[in-house]
Amino acid sequence: MASTPGPEDLKVRTLADRYWDEFLPLRPLFATQVGEERFDHLLPDPSPDGLGRRESVDREVLKKMGLIDRRALSEEGRTALDVVETLAHDELSAIRYRFDRFDAADQMWGPGTVLAQLGSIQQADTPQRLERYVVRLRALPAFLAAWADVLRDAADSGQTSPRLVVDRTITQVERLLRSDPAESSALSPVPESDGEGRTRVHDTIRDLVYPAYQDYLRALRDHRSMARETLALSALPGGDEMYRAKIEAWTTLSMEAGEIHERGVQELARIQQERRDVAARVGAPDSETTIARLTEKGDNAFASREELLRLAEEQVRR
Repeated sequence: MASTPGPEDLKVRTLADRYWDEFLPLRPLFATQVGEERFDHLLPDPSPDGLGRRESVDREVLKKMGLIDRRALSEEGRTALDVVETLAHDELSAIRYRFDRFDAADQMWGPGTVLAQLGSIQQADTPQRLERYVVRLRALPAFLAAWADVLRDAADSGQTSPRLVVDRTITQVERLLRSDPAESSALSPVPESDGEGRTRVHDTIRDLVYPAYQDYLRALRDHRSMARETLALSALPGGDEMYRAKIEAWTTLSMEAGEIHERGVQELARIQQERRDVAARVGAPDSETTIARLTEKGDNAFASREELLRLAEEQVRR
């Protein structure tokens, strides 16, 4: 039987719930990804005001955490507190080092990907969902204009993305603008049967979103001449500290880059040896030959969708 939460555990639960409720509207795309539809009409605010609101929420939750007696917490309470602390700490670190300046020109997760993101994560299959979606699309011009301001700020500060990345982002947005709005992935959330809804979304993309991306593209092209030729963060003032902050955000470990690299080299060598050992056990000269033989025999593929699903469920349970 689970133990009854103590007073400090209840404080943590209240603190975590409140932080989550404040966290989601500031990161509405994440909210949509996790199935929270209340903020499906919003976009993130990359402006200085938006950064200020994020910083205020994160500093406040860390301050309140200092009033909780960790020694009196259950394992569940400590875990919840650790998760909140990590989130808030990483957010403040990102703001401190202004990693948003790199996000302003980023072909992987930057503004040029937002239409595709919305097409894959949002639903617009009811009148209410459709309305939220259209409101969100109509907010894209202000969203992209704010990112153009961040690009200018990045250039003024000298904290720019590599020119290679900027070029790829420019190419990405150019390709987006060459595409027909009628073929946009941003239409995916609206069912084919909802002709009126698809027309609303199509017209919004054509009349508002694409012109806004034209403005953002001009900002990217202006920014390109200021982008750095180097790739590594270490080429920037304070770049080593930025890199350490990234390591901690992605791994929760306080390790030096060289130490992580060496561990990676050792782990790769271990895996390659394991591959050679497996190949030897089945009488093959190398892992490539082993894979080719398994593929030829049909042992390297699933016989059915159900078999693949069973394996996935087993792995999740394990």
